[in-house]
Amino acid sequence: MRIRLKIVNLGCANCAAKIERAVSEMEHVRNASLNFQTSILSADIDDGHENLIDEIKRIASSIEHGISFVNLDENVNYGPSRKEIVKTLIPPVLFFIILSLDITGILSESLSWILYVIVYILAGYKVLIGAIRNIIALNPMDELFLMSVASAGAVLIGHPLEAAAVMSLFTVGELLEDIAVGKSRRSIKAITDIEPQIAHLVVDGIITDKAPTDIPVGSVILIKPGERIPLDGTVTMGFSDIDTSPITGEHIPVFVSQDSKVISGSVNLSGSLYVKTSETYSESTIHRILELIEDAGNKKSSSERFITRFSRIYTPIVVSLAVLIAVIPTVMGLDFGEWIYRALTFLVLSCPCALVLSVPLTVMCGIGCASSNGILLKGGNYLEMLSKIEKMAFDKTGTITTGKFSVHSTVSDDEELMTGILSSLESNSNHPISKAITEKFPTDLKAYGIKEISGKGITGTVDGKSAAAGNPSLMESLGIHVKDDDITGTKVHVSHDGRYLGYVVLRDSLKPGLKESLTEIKSLGVKEIIILTGDRNDVAKEVASSLPIDAYFAELLPGDKVDRLESIMERGEGLVAFVGDGINDAPVLRRSDIGISMGSMGSDAAIESSDVIIVSDDISKIAESIRISKRTMSIVKQNIVFSLGMKVLMLVVTFLGFGGMFGAVFADVGVCLIAVLNSLRALKSEDHRSD
Repeated sequence: MRIRLKIVNLGCANCAAKIERAVSEMEHVRNASLNFQTSILSADIDDGHENLIDEIKRIASSIEHGISFVNLDENVNYGPSRKEIVKTLIPPVLFFIILSLDITGILSESLSWILYVIVYILAGYKVLIGAIRNIIALNPMDELFLMSVASAGAVLIGHPLEAAAVMSLFTVGELLEDIAVGKSRRSIKAITDIEPQIAHLVVDGIITDKAPTDIPVGSVILIKPGERIPLDGTVTMGFSDIDTSPITGEHIPVFVSQDSKVISGSVNLSGSLYVKTSETYSESTIHRILELIEDAGNKKSSSERFITRFSRIYTPIVVSLAVLIAVIPTVMGLDFGEWIYRALTFLVLSCPCALVLSVPLTVMCGIGCASSNGILLKGGNYLEMLSKIEKMAFDKTGTITTGKFSVHSTVSDDEELMTGILSSLESNSNHPISKAITEKFPTDLKAYGIKEISGKGITGTVDGKSAAAGNPSLMESLGIHVKDDDITGTKVHVSHDGRYLGYVVLRDSLKPGLKESLTEIKSLGVKEIIILTGDRNDVAKEVASSLPIDAYFAELLPGDKVDRLESIMERGEGLVAFVGDGINDAPVLRRSDIGISMGSMGSDAAIESSDVIIVSDDISKIAESIRISKRTMSIVKQNIVFSLGMKVLMLVVTFLGFGGMFGAVFADVGVCLIAVLNSLRALKSEDHRSD
């Protein structure tokens, strides 16, 4: 059984990692993961052990005091309330008032000492209580323990001013971090907060408001102007412009009318629409997207996994170093009080908040940025892998081409007659080739006695005379010699009254902007672009020659594509991505280092087989996804280097005796805030630019 629990007041990234670890180690619990950015705890529980949910909640509450659990669909306020902000700021304000009075000499030494201790307790009682709880639970090694030991030690050795300063600045820093994290959570929530709440069900002309989850497939629903489309379906009546940008990232409205397909999550802009639903809510586009975004944080990048391991061993190491800093100089005869003070300052500086908080926050912001651009990532690991792609293989039909036939050229001595005869014959067929021909060559001629010959073409009577359209095999069976040349494409030959009239060439057209998109992909570090297709060799060759393609392999069955991809993966050390339509390319999508499916949110194969889903058919989104990944991972590296570099620098300065505890906590809070604010940059994409 899969459970998902939303946690309120989860403000500590390190505590979130501890909760995840503790739940993962429980018997009968598998695949536990806590997404700090969405505050959602997910886990698989063995059947028959549903009672473990209460135990999970108890364990989580024992690790971080003050959290609570609510329903997944319940709205919560992200970030501290105004009342909480005021309450948190009272002790720091009191501290600076007392400090000002102390500097002017108004307060006696004993009175200032007492007042500093009072401020220390007011500002830090939650920290102290949390540290004591963790010690009792035999799980003390975190920032609460570091701050408590350092500040309490400062009081005991006669430095109450520094202790009060530490707790005051620490609580202000925590407040600012909560505000920053709340901002990021609100930004991510804005991306996922596109879930329709009501569907207007129409039965026998009577409209009833229902939850989208209660609407069965095949129902007719009404979508009024300005409303969000609650379920996937087909328009049965009405016409309107719809805004698909919440789903596809494309901001140009799309006109829909009768028989047009609409996807849930889009916004109806103008006219009323009646839509026949094609999916249940659980299978709808919007529900799948929300699940993908929420679950994406559960698959961590290598950077996130590094930070999780790092935080587990980091605190015990710095505590041991602090003990050595205090003991060794004292044993050597140096001043005990001075080195105890340096050791305590060392503890203040060593809090790993900046790293533990900023790295997963950056990754989640990157995932949020991608989703707002119509790019769905199944995890932070895939976001990181996108930045390392060196080779990219593409399916042809439906991926780099539209998958729809269009007329390319005609060869005939009497084109008007040939196209009229051809269109009249093809108007009786629903084949994609027939539709392309009749759209290109409308005619008033009528064909009678139509007979379709499987695998060959079509025959009939036009203008009282026999007519035929099809491949050379059909013409030969009718005793008609065909003319041919080296033009690439699907050819439909035409005859009338036993006379050969010529042929029409049809091709699967390339997607708009394809050449520019592939060029941009190469500019982002992809060294080799390859086509893998089941189409004929001459077709693949012509497509490849007109694009920045390095190699092509044609006439491949799905199994052949896998074999060819494996041989490509064996050459070189970089990652190989495969881009396909997600249906017949499922095997090769799974086999690639990272599978990318195009425009296939309606396909179960796409969701199951691919790691990245481009919701629209816009191939430029692939370059955008690489750009977002590179930018995000650049910010991750910046935060790691900056945080660790500043820690090492300040720890060395503290060991040498420069700077005090007041400066140490100021530096620690400053580093954390800078890292968090830098993380928020990943929420916005910057076109055609990478950090």
